[in-house]
Amino acid sequence: MQAKIPVVNILLAGMDEKKTAIFRMAFKMHGAVRYQVVESGNDQPELAIVDVDGPSGTAVWDEFRQTYPDLPAIFSSVSEPLFRVPYLPKPVRTENLFPLIRAVMKGEGFFDPDEANFARAKAEEERQEKRQARLARAKQDAEGNDDDEQFVVRRFQRKEQLPTARIKLFSADVGLLGALRAACAQNKDVALVYQDKPLLIVFPSIQKILLAIAPNDLKELCEQDEEVKVTTKFIADNPEWKRKAKVSFESCLWQFAVWTCRGRLLSAIKPDTLIRLKGWPNLTRFARISDSMRLSAFMTQTTANLHILYKILKVELSDLLNFIAATYMIGLLVPDAQMTGQGVVSGDNKVQGNGLQEDGIVVRRKYKAQSTGMLQRLMSRLAVKDNE
Repeated sequence: MQAKIPVVNILLAGMDEKKTAIFRMAFKMHGAVRYQVVESGNDQPELAIVDVDGPSGTAVWDEFRQTYPDLPAIFSSVSEPLFRVPYLPKPVRTENLFPLIRAVMKGEGFFDPDEANFARAKAEEERQEKRQARLARAKQDAEGNDDDEQFVVRRFQRKEQLPTARIKLFSADVGLLGALRAACAQNKDVALVYQDKPLLIVFPSIQKILLAIAPNDLKELCEQDEEVKVTTKFIADNPEWKRKAKVSFESCLWQFAVWTCRGRLLSAIKPDTLIRLKGWPNLTRFARISDSMRLSAFMTQTTANLHILYKILKVELSDLLNFIAATYMIGLLVPDAQMTGQGVVSGDNKVQGNGLQEDGIVVRRKYKAQSTGMLQRLMSRLAVKDNE
C-alpha cells in the first residue's frame, strides 16, 4: 500500500497574485510533503508566510498577528527584521524555504537580530585584527628590503613626479553626486528634484534607481558640481515605478563620479593618503575608464599613495583620478589613515605634496619573499605603457 503524502496548509499574506503563483510553483516541485496554499477564512492553516515588502509594509505583519496570534509564521523581506522571528530573506531560494518551513513547524528557526549584529561585529573585529597583523608584517618586510629590490621598483618609474600644483579638487558631498550619495545612504524611497523637475528616483529596498531624464542631461548636471542645488522629496511606495527601476546603485554612483570628477582629485583623498582596493570592481558593468584593469590589479594587491601610483603605473593622470573617485563612491577604495603622510591641501583649491616617498616601502613590501626575477616580470607587465 502506497504511503500517504502528508499535507501542510500554508497561508500566504501580503502577496499579490504573481508572488502567490511563484510559491505555488515551488510547493508543487516538493515531493516529500504536499504544501497546499489556503485562503484566509477557509481551510485551517498550519503555517503562514508573510511578505512585508508590499504597499502596506510592516503593517501587514501587525494585522496578520491580530488575526492569527498563535499561528506559526515566517517573516519575509529584503531587510532583516528588528525583532526575533523566523526570517525568510529575499530573493527567496528553495534551498532556504523548505528547511525553514520544517524548522518553524518544530518551533525552531528563529532569527535573532541581536545575535546577527553580534556575529557581524565579531567578524569585522577578526578582519581588523588580521589586517593589523598584515600591516605589522609588511612594515617588518619593508625595513628588511635590500638595494636590489629598490632598483627593481624604481627601474619602471616615471622620471617626472606627480604634478600636484596643477591638480584641482572637487567635493563629492555637493551637487547631483552629493545628493545621490545621501539618497543611497538612507532607507526611504526618494526623488531627486532640480528646478521642480524630478531627475531620478532612488529605491533603497531594492538597490535600484529609476531615471526620470536622459543620461546626457544628468551628465550636464554632474559637470556643474555645486552650482546645481538638488532637493530630495520622499515618495510613497509605488510598485510600478520599482518595476521600471533598472539602474543599480553602484553603476549610477560610478558613472556620476566619473562625470563629476573629470580628472580632478577627490577632496577626501590627499596625494600622500595611502589607499588600496578591497576587491576588484565589476568592470563589465561600469562605465569604462582607461587602464582600470591595470589599476585594479595593482591596487588590490598593494597599498600605495597617489605619488607612487602615478610614478609606477604610468597611466594618464585624469584616468587615475577618475578611477579613484569611482571606486571611492562604490565603497571599494579604502584610505589607510594609519599610514597617511603629511600632505597639505591649500585654500586655493590646488594640492601640494612632498613628492614620491623615497623609501618606496609600500610598493616593495608585497614582494619581499619573491625572487628579483619574478618582481621584474610583474613590474614589466604593470609598466607596459612604456611602449604604447
